[in-house]
Amino acid sequence: MVRGPAGMGSADVIFVHPGGRGWGPVEVLARLAAQYLPGMYLRLDAASWRWKYLRLPRIRGRRRSNHACIVIAPRPSHLTSILSPGVLQSGYDRILGWVIDSFWDDRIPMVAKRGRYYDHIFVTESADVLPWQRKVQASVSVLPWGADVLSVEFRATDKDLDLLRVGRQPPAWQDDERTAVVAKACGLTFAGRPPVSPVDVDSMIPLRAALQRAKYVLAFSNRVSPGSYTHPTKEYLTGRFTDILGHGAVVAGALPRSSAVEDLLWPESTIEIDPSSIDGGMKVIAAAVDAWSPKLAHANYRQALRRLDWRHRLKVLCQACEVQSEPLMRDLEEIERKSR
Repeated sequence: MVRGPAGMGSADVIFVHPGGRGWGPVEVLARLAAQYLPGMYLRLDAASWRWKYLRLPRIRGRRRSNHACIVIAPRPSHLTSILSPGVLQSGYDRILGWVIDSFWDDRIPMVAKRGRYYDHIFVTESADVLPWQRKVQASVSVLPWGADVLSVEFRATDKDLDLLRVGRQPPAWQDDERTAVVAKACGLTFAGRPPVSPVDVDSMIPLRAALQRAKYVLAFSNRVSPGSYTHPTKEYLTGRFTDILGHGAVVAGALPRSSAVEDLLWPESTIEIDPSSIDGGMKVIAAAVDAWSPKLAHANYRQALRRLDWRHRLKVLCQACEVQSEPLMRDLEEIERKSR
């Protein structure tokens, strides 16, 4: 456990790492939350816990301790971490959950459905609020995806790379060598996947360095680029899109058809390209690169500060936990200044 800054009221942060790769943006969020919320930070490894064997203890009552707990749960099952030994004994008067992959509303654990464990649950898409509200006793509201935009050392002059590939792609765009050949034929510079680290959150370092250089970044919705771990029917915004925009780059691909996209993004954030045709899609990107200017990068970076920075979400979280965080308020003032 790591102790956060002192302040009025307190809130512990529990983060569960699911194992595997791709959860670095969520761990960035968890560390930021612990940075601003005065309390303890507990990082759990899902692989070391047998969640299904944890039983629901009876809670006779909570102490009025002005002490809250927020569970940052990448998946619904990770809400069960509140049952970890010693956690409930901390005397919380409010317990909140923030479920990142909230689209899995058919996988809500019993700890959220029954009992008096969670007072409030945040989901990342407004379309998920009603399905969750129908199944849990806690109140439910939306707290969408974001990015650590304020920490980006943004300089439009760094953007010397026309096109970057990040994450999963449709079949036509999957082969980086083929994409590089087509990009070169269109007069574009291209870079493939940034290197990954055995420690998931460390992979954010080369990713951020690559995004810092990129003008356009390939990213597609699970609608046209499905994976074994994506939802088969629902589309949703993810950290890949918000991190791209947080660095002032433009998404080139296909946006999810989701409530978060409608609520958060703006016209200049994306160019739509054909997911099934690399030749046709690259021509659209080449035309966009010809029209690109540093002003576009600056505008996207400022919009990301206003709309996507995690600190806007953490302000809501602090209010829900009844916690005052002066460091957070100072950084929100800095965001206001930089986004003008």
